[in-house]
Amino acid sequence: MDADAGALTALDGARIGEFILRLDHVKQLRQSGWKGFCVYLETKTGMRAVPAVVKGIFSKGGKDGVKPWLDIAYRQRVVVSSAETKYFARIDLAEASLELDLFRLLGNLIPPGGHFMVSYEEEDPIHLETMEALRRKVPPAATALGSLLFSAGFALVKNWYLSEGGHEGPRKLWAEKAPYQTTEENWKARTFRELSDFLEEFKSQNCDSLKMAAGHRAASLLGAPLPLPSA
Repeated sequence: MDADAGALTALDGARIGEFILRLDHVKQLRQSGWKGFCVYLETKTGMRAVPAVVKGIFSKGGKDGVKPWLDIAYRQRVVVSSAETKYFARIDLAEASLELDLFRLLGNLIPPGGHFMVSYEEEDPIHLETMEALRRKVPPAATALGSLLFSAGFALVKNWYLSEGGHEGPRKLWAEKAPYQTTEENWKARTFRELSDFLEEFKSQNCDSLKMAAGHRAASLLGAPLPLPSA
């Protein structure tokens, strides 16, 4: 690990469930203040799961008031194996209820006014579901990835894709941490309106499993009962 990992060092050795997080491949990127990094799961016996559960860029911010930010690819499913002992195990962070713990730890790196971007063009179920939900007009905060970001302290979650002549990278969710209390209240009110409107539409729809899952997330974030959709 790079000795100059800065704020990222808070991730190394942190625990989620029965696993330990290990920070690795930290490197200075071309842009000043930007660090490339990976985070791996490690078992209590010291075995490392692959691939990295998080791979991305952390920026400490810079001029013109830019606050620290993260831009990551997240892997929901990883593998622990050993050729020597013939040990093999798949880890699904969703099934193990570890995703929110991980996203909260990542979110702690971002101060008020910063932002957190997560690609949804990977191959795990959470990415495929998020992409399809967005295509079907589910509010970003009610998607599988978006609800994690909102619950990790980011009051505004939006779908983001900027065409830059072939250099725009993957589509991603962009989540912002409010710079002020009043801003957070306004952003949460906006998000809750979107979720409430979605649940109103939900009641008059024939819902498949994707819409039902989004409905449950929306109701959970609102602290409201899930309305009964029409047959």
